[in-house]
Formats: sequence, C-alpha cells, structure tokens
Amino acid sequence: MPRHFSRTLTVRRRGFRVQPTTFTVPRRQITQQRDGLVRFMRPQQIIRRRGFTVSPTRFQIRDIGAPGRGPRVIPALKKGRMTRAATSLGFLKRGQKITDLSDARVKRFAVALARRVGAKDALGMFQAQVVFRRRTGGPNLRKFTAGRDIIARKFGRQLKPREAIRARLRMGKRPGPG
Repeated sequence: MPRHFSRTLTVRRRGFRVQPTTFTVPRRQITQQRDGLVRFMRPQQIIRRRGFTVSPTRFQIRDIGAPGRGPRVIPALKKGRMTRAATSLGFLKRGQKITDLSDARVKRFAVALARRVGAKDALGMFQAQVVFRRRTGGPNLRKFTAGRDIIARKFGRQLKPREAIRARLRMGKRPGPG
C-alpha cells in the first residue's frame, strides 16, 4: 500500500481584544452520597479577569481539509523530481525553482516533460502541485494548472486506455452464469 501524507498549512490569525469581565460563582453544597449529610459548603466567589490582547500571528496547522471533503491526500512524491528534469532539459539553472519560470515557459516545459517521462507521470507531477496550491490561489497555482491542462490537451490519447477498451470490446460479451 503506498504511503500517503497530508501537508501543513500556514494560517493567519487576526488580532483581537478580550474585554475585562467579572462574574460570580454561586455557593454550592457538596454532599456525601452515603448518608446525604452536607459535609462542605463552598462560599460564593467573585472572579475578576483582566482584559488582554491577542496579537496577530501566523502558525502552521495540519491540513484537515474542507468540511465534508477531508484532507488533500496524494501519493508520496519524489522530492525535486520535476525541478531536476527542468534543469536537465535546460529550462532552469541550478538553484532556481519551477515557480521562477514564466507562464509560457511552464507550458513549454510541461510538453517537454511529458515527452521525457511520459504523459501520465508528467500529468501526475503537475496535478500534485495543483492540489497542494488549490486553496492558496495566486500565480503559481495558475502556472501549474496551465501546465497540467496543456499536457491533458496535447497527450489526451495517451492518457486514456483506448487500446485496452477496444481489445475488451473485440472479445465480445462473455456468457454469464446460469
């Protein structure tokens, strides 16, 4: 069974002010269960809480996903595989990232990557990046989505198991039981 993992998300918390408050806790009898006698009487208490400010911050949380959808779980990836391919194909220099490429170069890189490693693997690499950036939006999501879509458009025939479907249809229906 393949390993799966989910990522952590960076969350922003807005600052807020908690007002000072005062409240009373009523007195209470604590009884002993055995004979029903009152053993202890807690007096009424007045509790005063000072106000405070929670400052805005950023922190990491485990990705639990949207309500009803669950976390974004994808199969384990080989870290840096797409970057190494881009470097060897001449799209990147050492130390650069895929996100440094322009939109047009990402599309050309997607086609070249599909020719080198196969359309299915290349589509999977781009789809994983799209899944990881789905809730963040921005230019990087747009780049990876465009790369994924260009692979699906240009190599669509290789991505669908057409030959297997045709072979199955040529065999005809097998007789069922009884």
